[in-house]
Amino acid sequence: MEKAGLQPGELKALESEESALDHAGDIRSAFRDALNAVRDNEQNCLDTLKHVRNTLDSVKAHYAPAAEYTNRIDSVIIELNDLAESFETDADEIQYDPNRLEQVKERLNLLNDLMLKHQKANEAELINYKDEISKSLLEMDTDSSRIEALKTEAETLYKEVMSKGKKLREKRQEAVGGLEDKLTDMLSYLGMPDAVFKVKMEQRKTPGGNGLDKIEFLFSANKDISPRPIAKVASGGEMSRLMLCLKSNVAEKLSMSCIIFDEIDTGVSGNIAGKMGNMMLQLAQNAQVINITH
Repeated sequence: MEKAGLQPGELKALESEESALDHAGDIRSAFRDALNAVRDNEQNCLDTLKHVRNTLDSVKAHYAPAAEYTNRIDSVIIELNDLAESFETDADEIQYDPNRLEQVKERLNLLNDLMLKHQKANEAELINYKDEISKSLLEMDTDSSRIEALKTEAETLYKEVMSKGKKLREKRQEAVGGLEDKLTDMLSYLGMPDAVFKVKMEQRKTPGGNGLDKIEFLFSANKDISPRPIAKVASGGEMSRLMLCLKSNVAEKLSMSCIIFDEIDTGVSGNIAGKMGNMMLQLAQNAQVINITH
């Protein structure tokens, strides 16, 4: 990008020049036609206007408004003469130059390739990006101590993350047994006496947003089937009861002032639905409960 010598506004200027060079013959012909119509043909605008002016000038002594019209026509004639000169200049300057056209196309190809490579919309964004890279390279070249400081800071932060992650794991391990037993009892109350709820904890290779552990909830409604991930084995009614039990525990531990259940009764009815209602009633003793149902 340094070698390219990028300039602000260059892309638009090059595209305009390319278009003009590509259509040089048409442009020159258009200006010649315009020049002929205004000045150089036998029947042209200027001669016609001069005739009109002379005609009105001959009667202005007898009709006052004619003088005003002649003055206005004089202004138009001056403007048309100026236009004619501009047309002539442009017609002479517009020339087809294949060498220049090739240079412009090569330059445009270079700019477009750079913008595509660095995913920038125009040369202004490309220049800003180049400046950012240059600044970063300069800082890296001239401030090795900053790099070492950042490495030290990263190591300190990593140790802090690991320390907090281990404390979090210890608290999770302490809570797992109680949560498993409590949810198993609650599920039994909700008509699943053989249900088993387990929490699977695996250590991550690297810390994540939730600590050092990968947590997965396992469930089985049948004592002859080992617990598997909830999403793979729970039916609609089982999922509803599981979610009610889990959310009730979360609300209790976090002392929530309000909890919303959205169709928590999906797939259940009769006696089981009544028991779920009792659980929500109990939960409502300490929190506002909003239940969206069928």
